[in-house]
Amino acid sequence: MDFLIRKASGKREPFQEEKFKTSMRRIGADEQTITNILAEIRSHYPNIRSTRQLFRIARGYLSHTNPTLATRYNLKQALLQLGPTGFPLEKFIAEIFAHEGFTVITDQTVAGKCINHEIDVIAHLKDKKYMIESKFHNRQNLKSDVKVPLYIKARYDDIQQAWEQHAPNSREFTDIWIVTNTEFSSDAVQYAQCEHMHLMSWRYPQGKALRDLISKHNLHPITALLHLSGSKKRALLKNGFVLCRDIITHQKRLPELGLTPDEIERLVHDAQRLCSSST
Repeated sequence: MDFLIRKASGKREPFQEEKFKTSMRRIGADEQTITNILAEIRSHYPNIRSTRQLFRIARGYLSHTNPTLATRYNLKQALLQLGPTGFPLEKFIAEIFAHEGFTVITDQTVAGKCINHEIDVIAHLKDKKYMIESKFHNRQNLKSDVKVPLYIKARYDDIQQAWEQHAPNSREFTDIWIVTNTEFSSDAVQYAQCEHMHLMSWRYPQGKALRDLISKHNLHPITALLHLSGSKKRALLKNGFVLCRDIITHQKRLPELGLTPDEIERLVHDAQRLCSSST
């Protein structure tokens, strides 16, 4: 297929069929399913103008044929709904690092030389202690620019100066991680690399990006579930439900959130199906 589509950034570029196939294979779609979705896309050409339209066509097909794949395909959008405070994203990030073997704690306050600092996630692995900060965006076209690592490096330095007053030649934190649910600008990546800071975004770094680790550990947020209304998702997030597996673990709490028995049954069923599946 040869047509131009508008990306979230506003840039127009040719539709890349192989790139689309790769995204489908990443969520576990078989070749016949991919062929069928491409046929569905062809049937809508030349009315397709944006990646958002492509997404809706593919998700619509999967919703009717394989709801679990549709939920996985909805993952990128689901991360944009982990707001508006950003705290659910912090908990989600903590779960990812915990499944990577780190010992994690959240919502801690650490003294700096000038002020105290609220740290999103503190993680330990072997002899290293990590300061992990998250940057939440509610729109796909928003990137974390260079001001984000600059600001976090300033906070890190303030904490380090306070630490050195009590323990010279040592550090409170050995490394910095910054995680965003969208992407980083090129300047942000360049600055972070220069200052030896670690970054993680939807696609960066290759093989260890959010999309890779979510798939690896099957850590899907509740916002990925397609049959939940926006208000129900917000109610669950407000009450500490972040992962689909939280619904299974704490399903006895669901009635107190105003969910009907039928809604609970379907919600638990969808969560169990997603958590038991693998890519």
